[in-house]
Amino acid sequence: MMPDYGGFTIAWTSYGIVIPLIEHIFGVQPDAVSKTVIIDPHLPTGWENVSIEDLPVGATTISFSRAKTGRGIEYDVDARNDGWSIILKGAEVPGARYVLNGTPVTRISSGIHMRGRKNHLLVIENPGRQ
Repeated sequence: MMPDYGGFTIAWTSYGIVIPLIEHIFGVQPDAVSKTVIIDPHLPTGWENVSIEDLPVGATTISFSRAKTGRGIEYDVDARNDGWSIILKGAEVPGARYVLNGTPVTRISSGIHMRGRKNHLLVIENPGRQ
């Protein structure tokens, strides 16, 4: 606590905003020991475009963004170091196509599994349009 006794209030105010935002809205669930990060976003209605950058997780940092575009919903997930697994959960979109790093993939019940430092996932909600 700072000498003017203001530090405690400032620390708890930040904690009350940052933890719910990262853990519950962005849904970041790190497991640094196994070098795995699960991202299970629960975005409020109207939050189409969001991002978080340079979030410390173990010995690396991750960045995550989601944008609704004319192509569909686009996710970018980056890790600064190799050897990390990222699992993107989120709500399954019935009838959607999933394209990870330019390659079509099938979404399984545990989510979309990503490896490597840079990953781009395109979710095409209405495949008949493309």
